[in-house]
Amino acid sequence: RRRVVVDTSTLIGAALRPDSVPRRALIAALRTCEPCVSPATLQELREVLLRPKFDRYAPLQAWLDFWTLVSRHSCLVELDAR
Repeated sequence: RRRVVVDTSTLIGAALRPDSVPRRALIAALRTCEPCVSPATLQELREVLLRPKFDRYAPLQAWLDFWTLVSRHSCLVELDAR
């Protein structure tokens, strides 16, 4: 399968807006590719989604479910800081 890197801003956009381009891109990646994220991306996604300002968009469990979906269906890649 072809791999595609998904960044934090795309994941946040996908989480916040179900009808957004980032959500459609993530769904397409999950269906046709192997999405790849770094551990830092997953950590940042979790930290951002757990901010109180996002409570008005969805309940906490929805954010945790989204994070779990992304983490389970993505390959983890370590970034080389060179």
